Amino acid sequence: MTSAFITQSLARCLEQQKEEIALVEAEIKRMLQFFDYKLTTISGISIAIASKLIAEIGDINRFRNAE
Repeated sequence: MTSAFITQSLARCLEQQKEEIALVEAEIKRMLQFFDYKLTTISGISIAIASKLIAEIGDINRFRNAE
């Protein structure tokens, strides 16, 4: 195998992974609509971070206040 072939093969794999990530992010974004959290309106909070926060926090209404 030549290095050019390997490089092209790796590039194709990366493109497939980018497409898969885009599909997963779109699904997560769709799922986030079911929650009444406005996390993605905060500067610097991406869909991935918002979903991780929700997964860790769970139901935010279980807290009495912001503290």
